[in-house]
Amino acid sequence: MIYTEEMENEEDRDMVMLHLVRRNNKSFYDLAKIYKSDRNWFYRENLPISMTPNEDVKQIVQDTLPQTHYDIKGCTILTFKEDLPLLKEKITEYFDNFKQAE
Repeated sequence: MIYTEEMENEEDRDMVMLHLVRRNNKSFYDLAKIYKSDRNWFYRENLPISMTPNEDVKQIVQDTLPQTHYDIKGCTILTFKEDLPLLKEKITEYFDNFKQAE
């Protein structure tokens, strides 16, 4: 799951924080409200345990956007809202291709 967090500072209103979450039983219950909300930006289930989607998503961001358009810290990515459609397209493509390769 990738969920969004709006920035509160006026100067950051054009940006959004993406939180990368690898689901497990504990985090699933903690994130159930987010899953059912509009903050749930991207979700895939039944991923192989060996898959490292968070690292792959971070690499997709680095390969897709100019370095000045993102800041990655741990499992959070700060980026511009205008970049979300392109990122969603690339991330969806990655997961679709991964499923086809199985």
